[in-house]
Amino acid sequence: MKQLLLLFIPFLLLLNSCGETVPDNASKELLTGSWIFESGTRNGSTEGIELLNNLVFTFTDNQFKCELLPDMMPSLGKEEPYELKENHIVVNEKFDIEIKDLSEGDLSLKFELMLGEDPTTFDLKFKPQEIVE
Repeated sequence: MKQLLLLFIPFLLLLNSCGETVPDNASKELLTGSWIFESGTRNGSTEGIELLNNLVFTFTDNQFKCELLPDMMPSLGKEEPYELKENHIVVNEKFDIEIKDLSEGDLSLKFELMLGEDPTTFDLKFKPQEIVE
């Protein structure tokens, strides 16, 4: 009976991890680098999304860099500390980015910015910068 239980525990752990998108240290390694905007939507529409063609997010071990975001969100600097919390990137406790997908060649993010008086939801897909160049 104990042998059966010992065989069953790894199966449960494997089952628990299936489909999980929660970043861990390995995911932080995948995230590290420069990611350039590939495609996406703004409030569910592609209208005006071409303005983000030069959007690049750069992640180091503990810093998030973006030239364009401070223009859209003045409370953010061009370089800010960040933390991975479950499936979110929290930039200096001011900006919360949901990680929808993270792999070696793809990064899909969702976040909300206040542009004017209404919140604007961005659902964006990025590719590693060296692959795009």
